[in-house]
Amino acid sequence: GESGTDPNPLLGGVNLGAETLIEAMRKAREDDDVKAVVLRVNSPGGSASASDAMWYAIHQTSEVKPVVVSMGDVAASGGYWIATAADAIVADPLTITGSIGVIAVLLNTRGFFANKLGITFDQVQTSPYADMLSSVGELTGPERALLQESVMSTYQAFLNKVAKNRGMTPEQVDSLAQGRIWSGLAAQEIGLVDELGDLGTALDLAAERAGMEPGAYRLRILPRPKSFADELSDLLNVRAVQAWLHLRTSPTERAVLRQAQALHRIMETHGQVQARLPLEIVIR
Repeated sequence: GESGTDPNPLLGGVNLGAETLIEAMRKAREDDDVKAVVLRVNSPGGSASASDAMWYAIHQTSEVKPVVVSMGDVAASGGYWIATAADAIVADPLTITGSIGVIAVLLNTRGFFANKLGITFDQVQTSPYADMLSSVGELTGPERALLQESVMSTYQAFLNKVAKNRGMTPEQVDSLAQGRIWSGLAAQEIGLVDELGDLGTALDLAAERAGMEPGAYRLRILPRPKSFADELSDLLNVRAVQAWLHLRTSPTERAVLRQAQALHRIMETHGQVQARLPLEIVIR
């Protein structure tokens, strides 16, 4: 998908779509005036397939010109996956990074529908696994084994990418992986990060690798950022909805909406193998 703000302010947030990043990488790769690329990563990850598609686009670019990743507050799981396509990784000492791991979520809502709504389900299927992702039944033993095989295959691919980028064996990476998170400082000590610093550090490193003198270059931001008017309009729309909710709903209703938000996010991941940090960390 493409990047953007969720059109529903109740469920909101800003997401990075694979198509948007792939197109930005293509432009940077094919433009002769672009001598190096700095990719800013601030993400807990997401779909494993989307992470891999973005990884490939970054890798293609790194074969043509230097690519340096600059990690923000969080660059974990899928966020770290895509970083392994770069030539160098720069993290803040307090960046939450690593979380080299893979999960899959399957919902079983049959009990909810039957016990709360009195709705039951019958189905006719053409193969033993036709209803595996229906979300209204439990996994059978063979279905669970298939899902586990998919998860482990994706995890192994993740380990291999990290191993190749960091000059380790997959076994060495596995000893640092298994979903564990590290601070940027700790990640550098164990070899998952090259340097500590901020975006400026990454820019200087990219310029150095491209053979440019410090300050002897200008920056081009891709994808092109929104105008101030568009950013302000989006912010005002979200604030207006939040104010309306506060005035027109009770604390109980707002709690229900927060639960709906959580369910919405889970439904988006149903049946997909995820390279995602399975919790939310807020840096204050």
